[in-house]
Amino acid sequence: MDELGFKLLDPSLGRALSQGSSLRPAMIAAIEIWLTTNASV
Repeated sequence: MDELGFKLLDPSLGRALSQGSSLRPAMIAAIEIWLTTNASV
């Protein structure tokens, strides 16, 4: 979460993955940027 610019203990991504809840648009944008930046890893 810290790499995405969110609080380290922000549970929203884990909640979305495990319970199917929605993500905030800002988190989706941050994940897209992170995936692009780390595509070669």
